[in-house]
Amino acid sequence: MAKEYNMNSISIRPSMKERLQFISIQALTAIFHLLSKRYYTFLWSFEVVPPQFLAWASRIRAKRAARRAVLFVPAYSKFVKKNEGAMAETDKASYINAYSIDERCRGGKMPTTGVVIDESSGSSGTPYNWVRSPEERSDSHQFISYLGRAQALLSTHFQWARGQQD
Repeated sequence: MAKEYNMNSISIRPSMKERLQFISIQALTAIFHLLSKRYYTFLWSFEVVPPQFLAWASRIRAKRAARRAVLFVPAYSKFVKKNEGAMAETDKASYINAYSIDERCRGGKMPTTGVVIDESSGSSGTPYNWVRSPEERSDSHQFISYLGRAQALLSTHFQWARGQQD
């Protein structure tokens, strides 16, 4: 039987409607992963998919991730209970500084294989460490490479436009 928390503003056990939304998001995520394999299909998907749909999908994915975190990440479970059941946003002061890296990992223990620890630049005054899974690093690398391509295309376009005006 699944864990059920009835915290003031939420029930961690998803409703039937939410379960159906979570299932549909899994299928849509698989489709978007396929479309994202190539830069041009990635761009095409943003041209044909309405922004309202992307906003809806983002809300459902965030809700699903938060529910999973409450169930499987000790720090987030404690954080939500401390915030009286609210799925509050985390920040450095109330979450990162308050809980150890292990507590912020799934199962309360940092995986021993396949992860990389990234360190932030410390622009806020203190550098922070972030545990990254192989999947997260792969997805981030792909998305950042697309942003780099888009920037290069924009730069070329602006150079061409400027040249036409001179």
